[in-house]
Amino acid sequence: MVGSIPAFRGNDGDQIKIHVETALQQTLVGADLTRSFKLDGDRLTATSPPFKRAIRNNQRLIMTIVWEREK
Repeated sequence: MVGSIPAFRGNDGDQIKIHVETALQQTLVGADLTRSFKLDGDRLTATSPPFKRAIRNNQRLIMTIVWEREK
């Protein structure tokens, strides 16, 4: 994914939509993913809704990513 960047657009309350343009998991390309977000000072946290993954024995997973502003 060299030379790619995530694409983000719009929000609704504490939700943000992420349009996937490139991904290691090809089934996600072209998808619009909804994530909850929380802004706390210099930290932005985005969290996925619960989902199941076959490669994880159908365990229920929640993905979280945190960005922190450099000072």
